[in-house]
Amino acid sequence: NFAIHIQGEEKGSVFIDNVEYAESDSNWIFFKNVPLQLKAVAKEGYVFSGWKNISNQDSISLNLTSDSVITAMFSSYCFLPEIATEDLHLTTDECETYISQGSFTIDEGVTVTVDPGISIQMTNKDTIFVFGSFIVNGTSDMPVNIQPENQDENWGTIRCIEGVVDLNFVNYYNSASAINSDGGIISVKNSTINYSPDFYNDLFSIHYSEVVLESNTIYGPDWPSKFDAIDCDAIPSGLISHNRIFGTTDDGIDIGTYSENVIIEYNEVYDCQSMGISIGEESHVTASYNIVANCTAGFQVHFGSIVYIDHNTLYNNEVAIRCYHYDDEPNSGGHAIVTNSILSSTQDTIYQLVQNSIIEISYSLSDTDTIPGIGNLNSDPLFVDAQNWDFRLQAESPCIDSGDPEFPLDPDETPSDMGALYFDHFLQIIVRDENKHLHIQPNPAHTYTSCYLVDTAQNIKRVVLFNANGEMVSEIDNINSSSVKIYKRSLKQGYYIISVFTSDNQRYNTKILFIQ
Repeated sequence: NFAIHIQGEEKGSVFIDNVEYAESDSNWIFFKNVPLQLKAVAKEGYVFSGWKNISNQDSISLNLTSDSVITAMFSSYCFLPEIATEDLHLTTDECETYISQGSFTIDEGVTVTVDPGISIQMTNKDTIFVFGSFIVNGTSDMPVNIQPENQDENWGTIRCIEGVVDLNFVNYYNSASAINSDGGIISVKNSTINYSPDFYNDLFSIHYSEVVLESNTIYGPDWPSKFDAIDCDAIPSGLISHNRIFGTTDDGIDIGTYSENVIIEYNEVYDCQSMGISIGEESHVTASYNIVANCTAGFQVHFGSIVYIDHNTLYNNEVAIRCYHYDDEPNSGGHAIVTNSILSSTQDTIYQLVQNSIIEISYSLSDTDTIPGIGNLNSDPLFVDAQNWDFRLQAESPCIDSGDPEFPLDPDETPSDMGALYFDHFLQIIVRDENKHLHIQPNPAHTYTSCYLVDTAQNIKRVVLFNANGEMVSEIDNINSSSVKIYKRSLKQGYYIISVFTSDNQRYNTKILFIQ
């Protein structure tokens, strides 16, 4: 059985294999595992907003494996002014979709606020210029979409000049870059960014701005040009935390040009064609609890920069740590202080130096070579499943309790472990996140985490939280949504098991670390 809920039935129609769907919520019967071609067509005066929690494309292919209901969303639209000269509030009370008439400029001193669930459609290659403030208040249930008006084209970027950009739960589609800034304040949280096929810049190109990038997911392009996911130069302060970066054509995170007070923590960086994390030009950075895998180098530290690399897991990189810029620049060295880290399955050499490089490594592990220095180990780290990017430690891992004894205890009150993910002695349960339909972020979490179902038509019906003793400590029932927030509140620091029950009676388990 298959049904389509048409949100705003008077605003559009849906066709299944070129046959118009009769009416909203009516049941049709199809064979399993036979792809269906769905197309949404808006009526005059309306626009198609997307297939809820599936895609923003009007045409999709759907392969049914069980009884399913999906939602096609149509909405009314308004036009954005070319210039906002006074405060502007984009709300669903007036329109659900706002369409630009070229580039959209927010004047100095003007605030544009965007409510949850809004879709902003930009005309081809046009840009949002921010001289004032651009505040986007998406939620996990109702993100804000920014996308091109014509799905076959792409829009430009958000260009901030001494303004304020504050984005929460935003989905970028087909943008040439996410944000390009000179000065001001940049904050982007809980957002998903996909490169356009026609991008022309680093995804985040931040200059002279205070910046917070937290709990975002970034997908790199299948394109030969070399661009970074995150590039920050001359920033006075920065927090880059809990982001997941996949497959960029240059560096995952690149900090340079005398940047100060930068913290890079709890990020996952995979499959970058150059450096996972690169720090240069006399910048000062602390990088902790990051995972960097399958890059040219896990870290690059060059041109007089000083980087504290603590509790990181570097896996299957050509070089774990490179303390210089290019081979033909013998005085391009930097200073890396490495502690409590795992340098595993390095393809070439653990570290590379030039004549003015400095590297200090202590209480760290390599499984490819012996590392000189106090407390270092040469052994197999015994990851749970490194080939599938599961870098948790097995109970027999030599990394457990082998970190610097002067460091604070792990959350389970045992000596510090090596690597980005500590082993909880009191919760020796391995929970595989084998079902890719369930995502949680952030993880680890301070105050709350959000559970999402993706690439499925099912909703979350119930969530149960268990502590280290297997006792139920929290339950949320009657959810009926594709996402839900779980708040830490009075829970103690440590690992918990989240069990998610769906509308088709599936149960997905995952593990969350709540920290102070």
